[in-house]
Amino acid sequence: MEDLMQTIEQNEVVMADFCAHWCLPCKDMEKVLERVELETNVSIVRVDGDSCPDLMDEYNIEGYPTIIIFRNGKMSRKLLGLHDKDTIIKALEEVKNEKQG
Repeated sequence: MEDLMQTIEQNEVVMADFCAHWCLPCKDMEKVLERVELETNVSIVRVDGDSCPDLMDEYNIEGYPTIIIFRNGKMSRKLLGLHDKDTIIKALEEVKNEKQG
């Protein structure tokens, strides 16, 4: 939990991967996120949802895997389920290009 909060404070755009060790789609998502990380240099924090029920409640996480993209400390996008690399990169680009108001 501290890793996530610290990373959010230190970076403009951060992706949080809410997952669980027993979740098979999460293992597939981890491989996708490794490629996303290499291509985008975005900070990705993996959060074991089973160990962080407070964060699960705070961000209304109802299933695994769930990706939340934060910009300037605020939740900007939530992606539920397994997504491909291009979909995630597109969501990241949209977040980066949003006007802050």
